[in-house]
Order: sequence, then structure tokens, then C-alpha cells
Amino acid sequence: MFWATIFAFSEEANASGNQFDLKCAGIINTIIGDDEKNEYYHYHFRLDLDRNIYCLSKVGESCGTIRRIISFDDLNITLKSSENRIGNEIIKEHEFFNRSTGAHFSRYTSMYTDRTARLLAVVWDGSCIKIPFSGIPEIQKQF
Repeated sequence: MFWATIFAFSEEANASGNQFDLKCAGIINTIIGDDEKNEYYHYHFRLDLDRNIYCLSKVGESCGTIRRIISFDDLNITLKSSENRIGNEIIKEHEFFNRSTGAHFSRYTSMYTDRTARLLAVVWDGSCIKIPFSGIPEIQKQF
């Protein structure tokens, strides 16, 4: 019985190490053409590294869309990393957490390569604290 108790405890500890929430705050810098604005953000991320999924919401709200974690290692957790070209538009998205500093960084850019050269950029730059895992709802499948 003693060993069963230790095993159950170590399994619980192991799961909690890969399942946790992050409360993040920082500044969102939005650039549209020549216009620029800054605003504060406070978001709550729920991460399950065992299942490779996460969701995010504003602090105090319920979990939003469940998404796939791109990759993780001892240094970073990468949520988005893509570059796509659609006609004359180049779209880049990158978002990650630095596990050693607690930094949260996200960048979305959209640039047109034709003569108009319009730019849209949204950059989140903040920091996070780890808090106990509050769970991620079960994925509801439509098909």
C-alpha cells in the first residue's frame, strides 16, 4: 500500500509538471500603415504539454478555442510559427513563451508586396507567471 501511495503521488506530480496555467500581462503594439497604438493585455493560457494542446482567454473568462502546441523543449514553448504567401500578401505568425525568463512574445505581420506596400503588425510583449492547472475542456468533435 505504501508503494502504491508513492506511485500515485509521483504520477500526479509528473502530470502537474506538464499541465499548468500561465497568467500573462504586457503590451500589445498594433501598427496599421502609419498609425500605431499600444494597449495592455491580461490573458490566461492553459497548457497541457502531455496532449500538446492549449487554450487562452482573458483573465476571469472561460477557455476559448483549443489549439495545438507547435513544439516545446526546456527553453521555449512555441504556440505559432508560420509564414504564408497569398497573392501579393506575406503573412507571418510567431508566438512563444521563454520558460526560463517567463517572457511571452507574439508577432503577427501582414505585408503586401505590390506597389502599395501596406503593413499590418501586431506585437505582444509581456511576461507570465505559472499558476495551478485549471483544466482544458474536452474537445467536442463535429465529425
